Amino acid sequence: MTLFFRHLDEGGHTGHAKEDRFKGQGWDRFVDIKIKSWELFYTDWLAVSDESNGDNVLVIHFEEMVENLEWSMLKVLDFLGFEVKFIKSLF
Repeated sequence: MTLFFRHLDEGGHTGHAKEDRFKGQGWDRFVDIKIKSWELFYTDWLAVSDESNGDNVLVIHFEEMVENLEWSMLKVLDFLGFEVKFIKSLF
């Protein structure tokens, strides 16, 4: 995602930043700014979740999905209020 934003910010109308834009202090500063903005964004989401006792936000980690996709999808369906009566196998 960071690479995408760097291309977007530095690439002009072509959308492709030159290789030197991914090196040095400018790149380091860019990454620091993005990390801080992502941290604030996700901390806010988690705060909203805490305020509602977790009723309106579902957090599933990528590793959980890779490890057990069927369980993850069932968790999403349950969170969205879908009743799953019988599933032989989703995958």
